[in-house]
Amino acid sequence: MWNYGSVCANGLLLLSLLSISGYHTAEIPWELNDGHPSTTDAAESGSFFERSSDSELKPWSYMYGQMVGVGANGPQYAIGPSEWHTAYEACGGQRQSPIHIEPAHFQANTGSPALKPLTFVDYDDAALNDTWTFLNNGHSVQITASFITIPQLQGGDLPGKYIFKQAHLHWGSHDLVGSEHVINGRRYPVEIHLVHQKKTLPDATAANFSDGLAVVGVLGELSAETHPLFDSIIHALELITSPSTTASVPLPGFTLSDLVPRNHSYVRYLGSLTTPPCSEAVIWSVLPNTLPISQNQLNALRRLWSKTKRSAKNNANAAVVLEDNFRPLQPLHGRTPQYFYDATEAQI
Repeated sequence: MWNYGSVCANGLLLLSLLSISGYHTAEIPWELNDGHPSTTDAAESGSFFERSSDSELKPWSYMYGQMVGVGANGPQYAIGPSEWHTAYEACGGQRQSPIHIEPAHFQANTGSPALKPLTFVDYDDAALNDTWTFLNNGHSVQITASFITIPQLQGGDLPGKYIFKQAHLHWGSHDLVGSEHVINGRRYPVEIHLVHQKKTLPDATAANFSDGLAVVGVLGELSAETHPLFDSIIHALELITSPSTTASVPLPGFTLSDLVPRNHSYVRYLGSLTTPPCSEAVIWSVLPNTLPISQNQLNALRRLWSKTKRSAKNNANAAVVLEDNFRPLQPLHGRTPQYFYDATEAQI
């Protein structure tokens, strides 16, 4: 979907490129998009929204009262989650995400119609040249790649085929928080979102449709067991510790299937992007079975920065660690999630 060797902001953004031992990195001046959605920003949304001008957007943050600059009228602050709706109307809607999932409150494989299995098509295919692109956009780590045949999400009573666009992560400052969705009162230390777009819709307007996007949420659980291919991702993170930095990294053997548990039980509900503009366009499938992640792997995520220190001229330049990048839980507003039970393994 995106070529990070050429990223646009107001028509043009020049990148400084560096090749290091097979890694291709690009650093984007963070002050150009700090806190603002752009073609490389807004973790879920990517380019799935339209805007008429940058002046209509306000910087946003997971933090409250974060200073993002000093203008002619004094300090400028990002708006926190409880204020997102003041600049992004959809964030105050009736179909927002994430939610608290309590499987005991609904029955498995029921509904009208009953849910069917999800099918992860071509998820075992390698990326072109085994190369994956990692972006620290100041709000999350985003992962993309090019493919001969783009992986797709099908089945699960989805209204069509959905093509893979990007993956990104949410995590916490400690091991008891991090995931956006909560299951039976528990937050997990990390959550991976696999974002797909309806195949028949163009990029620019997919978020304008109630079924334009399909996102799979995968939870990571702290474990003494190390997910071996996560180590490849963790090494890539060392190249993007600064915000608005990209790195194209060869990862032989790594495929999207490594980000999905073997068991495909899932919770289905209609929701939204969890970052501004919070478009209510997402069909969510949250997998309650987890992937193992080690303490060292979690700590590598916590070494990333959402903002780096440029100088000591004012507080706006203070460094900010990228962590706790999860949105507070949203009301159900009458929505009833459904649960598809995959009987191949033990369930929650």
